[in-house]
Amino acid sequence: MAKAVGDKVTELDYNTLQSAINVIMGTPAGTTETSATGYNQSLASAQVSVGTSVTAAQWDNLRGDITKAYTHQFGSGPTITNVGIDSEVTATVHNQYETLVSTVSSDPNRYTVGAAQFSTVAGITGTKAAGWNGTETHMVNVTFTNANHRNSFFNAGGQIRIYVSNDKTSPDAKTQDWQHILNDGGQMFFNYKESARVAGTGSAAYYGTGSTDGNYNLTTAFTTIWSASGANPYSENNLAIAVKASASNVLQFRIRLSDADAGDQTGTGPAVDETVQGTTTSAVTYIKPNGANVSVPGPVFAAATGNTFA
Repeated sequence: MAKAVGDKVTELDYNTLQSAINVIMGTPAGTTETSATGYNQSLASAQVSVGTSVTAAQWDNLRGDITKAYTHQFGSGPTITNVGIDSEVTATVHNQYETLVSTVSSDPNRYTVGAAQFSTVAGITGTKAAGWNGTETHMVNVTFTNANHRNSFFNAGGQIRIYVSNDKTSPDAKTQDWQHILNDGGQMFFNYKESARVAGTGSAAYYGTGSTDGNYNLTTAFTTIWSASGANPYSENNLAIAVKASASNVLQFRIRLSDADAGDQTGTGPAVDETVQGTTTSAVTYIKPNGANVSVPGPVFAAATGNTFA
């Protein structure tokens, strides 16, 4: 609660601020996309005993924790007063700290990772050689150490990203249509609350459809989070990406390419069902919250049962 000029700032006020920043930086809690908190980081600050004075060092520890959370979210540090030895903590200083704590605690700020506060890391890649049709599936397990690791990864702005592409130059008609579905559909991301196209990827004429399902909406059954289909005469063909929580610490992604088009008669004689040419690649990467302010280890990626990609 904001202080008026002249109000005394007590150890209880300090503890309220410290408790609030601990919710953001500390152990994950909450089970929904609007209640989830916690980056699973160690804090420098801690609660002080009631009836004791708060030292300059304790205020400095709190300032450091607030600065780390703010810099992680916004990419640069906040304006925040350094409480000196024997300095009075005024209402103005308290209110500044309180405003910053409120800022980093708000939705969506607390799920955001700022510039230069993350790394893009390779997860796993699968390929299909030329000459396939029917259904091909890239099955991927993403394994975290435990549920807290999984949730802190997404709470801190972590993402799983998937990009499926085909490299055939001068493609035939069917392969060109698959390139529209895949290459021109763009890269998709999966985060704490949704799945959508990564900005700046793909071509607007061929974007697929994402989902409002993210980390906190999953069950043990597959949920489709991305879908894109071909154009006539290949409208039966489809890319569908689905995910489920196969365990509290394991997400399983199913990247399914269904070449359901059985061929179309273009003149006399039987319909011809072409195969897909070129190499088709499914690349799974991730955005890892990383740096001096907040750092969450990445998960482990592995092919799962049912995988048909090399």
